[in-house]
Amino acid sequence: LVDVSEESSCSFLYKPAQFIKQNSKEDSLFLIPLDWDVFRLCANRAVVVDLGTVFTDKAIVEWHDRILDVTKQKELTGPRDELQLKIGYHSLTDEDIRLLQKKYKFDYAAFEKEFLAKNYRFPVFYDDENIVVYKTN
Repeated sequence: LVDVSEESSCSFLYKPAQFIKQNSKEDSLFLIPLDWDVFRLCANRAVVVDLGTVFTDKAIVEWHDRILDVTKQKELTGPRDELQLKIGYHSLTDEDIRLLQKKYKFDYAAFEKEFLAKNYRFPVFYDDENIVVYKTN
């Protein structure tokens, strides 16, 4: 595979992505803020869901359901409000994360410190001035 994780295209995710590539298994699954659309390419790791493009009718239903799950939204209405989705994601509780982890089997959960309402009780896998990544399994 071609490594597309250049610092310029990965922005604030460059350093965490490098750490993740070096310290997690290639088949690791990450729960991430929905607007981290470059994470998948920068870290070369799979994600539960992001705001990326969906190509099939069946996939769009699953994508929709996953977005509702990880943002605690009842329904998506009107134009997509990324800030509302980000706030919903960052309001997940420890119990929410445990339930989501049971459903989607992800290994790590990442959060932006700027939006983080609390610290979680999971072991910290990565921590810098912008983000924190917890080990969830």
